[in-house]
Amino acid sequence: MEATIAGPGPASGAARALLELSDLRRHQRRDVIERVLEAAHALPEPDRELLQAVLQEGTPVNRLARLRGVSVRVTRREVTNLIQRVLSPVYGFVVQQRAGWPRRRARVAELTVVRGMSLRAAAEQLGETVWTVRREREAIGALLEGAQAAARSIHNASKASA
Repeated sequence: MEATIAGPGPASGAARALLELSDLRRHQRRDVIERVLEAAHALPEPDRELLQAVLQEGTPVNRLARLRGVSVRVTRREVTNLIQRVLSPVYGFVVQQRAGWPRRRARVAELTVVRGMSLRAAAEQLGETVWTVRREREAIGALLEGAQAAARSIHNASKASA
């Protein structure tokens, strides 16, 4: 859909700028939606299906809430939390790296990062103490920081040699 703006003068220039900004936002929104849907592959099936229904199929949140038997506010919050989770750096890092980690660390990462469980709930499910789960989450955070620092170092080195 293309809008036409008639007439000379500053008003038409401002309107053109607004249309261009709107197009940029729409394009950025599509990019974000694509990133979310791509990252959602690692989510549990119900979470992945919820995101796909809202972002890919365009199902209204109020309809999904009714189908799920929960309030619109709860459904909207779940969608927002899922989007924030899959766009977080730690989520991407965990999805990429967890296969090479010790079993306990990979399970803690799966439950707390990918599935979004609390440390307490993860500890109960794993039969571990909250302290152990917290220690593993801290180790994951340290691994992420190390990977980010290494990436920055490589980036800075390549900029310096260019």
